[in-house]
Amino acid sequence: AATTVGAERTAGGLTALAEGLVRFYPVGPLHEGKRRAEIAWPDRKRIRADFEGKCELTLREAWSKQTGSSVLETHAAGRATLVVHHETLGTQEIEVDIPETPGAEIRVERAALRAPETLEVCHSDGTPLVNLPVEVDAERLCLDGEGRVVSWLVRPGARVEVKFKGRVPVRKTLRGKGPYRIVWGGASLEIHLAEHLDFVVYLDGEIIEGKDGRLGLTGLDAGEHTVIVAARSRRGRAFGIVLAEGEARRMDLELERK
Repeated sequence: AATTVGAERTAGGLTALAEGLVRFYPVGPLHEGKRRAEIAWPDRKRIRADFEGKCELTLREAWSKQTGSSVLETHAAGRATLVVHHETLGTQEIEVDIPETPGAEIRVERAALRAPETLEVCHSDGTPLVNLPVEVDAERLCLDGEGRVVSWLVRPGARVEVKFKGRVPVRKTLRGKGPYRIVWGGASLEIHLAEHLDFVVYLDGEIIEGKDGRLGLTGLDAGEHTVIVAARSRRGRAFGIVLAEGEARRMDLELERK
């Protein structure tokens, strides 16, 4: 591949810089008012992802250039971290050993990668949530028509966030071995204010806005919850509540003026 090389004159020769490489080339004797230096730039090595699906490849700490679908070229040598971003499976990092030989090619087989795991997200009755965005370690994925996502990102320790209109967001850290299943809680909470005010509810650290004195929340887990209700020019109120599985709780409140 063509390479544009920058060069600086140094004592006894030229120092050439390009693509993360620095090379010194001696300059010949003066001939007819000119000196000649021949720069023979080494061929790049190639890293090829040898499995199905399109991939973007980069090296974490070395110069590299993607030159085709699932093909990366570099001058790096030795142990390196290869970042593989697959069109459907997400992102994964693996260690590769790049030979010193210019023009060498190495292939990354599917077996070198961690197997993707499955995450399923369901309503409290077990019905899958379909075609819904889900974040896994802050990367946006999407549940399929069966309420599942299959990705390298789904693994022990991964942080999952799922949002659904009218529900408290689910934030879970995956534990143990997959496949994984997240079931939205079956409890609900309605808050009715005595006045038709816009207000804010802090529920277990989540900030949720209520309109015209009303707010309905579903998808709550059974157990203890902390609820704080506040509105402009009113004194806030705080509660600790315990919900049973499937319980529908209503809170009728009046907020005092400040």
